[in-house]
Amino acid sequence: MVWGREGLAQRIEKNMADRFILAAKIDEDFRLTLLQQPETAVTVWRPKDGAGAASVQEIVRSLDKDISTVEIEGAVWVRQVAVNYHADIDAVWQNMTKALSELS
Repeated sequence: MVWGREGLAQRIEKNMADRFILAAKIDEDFRLTLLQQPETAVTVWRPKDGAGAASVQEIVRSLDKDISTVEIEGAVWVRQVAVNYHADIDAVWQNMTKALSELS
């Protein structure tokens, strides 16, 4: 690996910081519900207003990277993993808001 041990550690630390940035953006967006602040590299969220599984699946199809769905207490949520060494958190957020706009 070209990065070396220190380079890899820096990228992992950046990803772990990005998860909190993403969680804050989700928490501040009136269209979204954040399940809880992430404790691992996984952030769990969904559209507000009782959006059903179809809406969540449409978001997952639209975004297509580093995300999947998870069922928690009978509701379908987006499960987004922060570990992507090349991800730009601002670009991720732009893609998310675009996908949400297309649902409306």
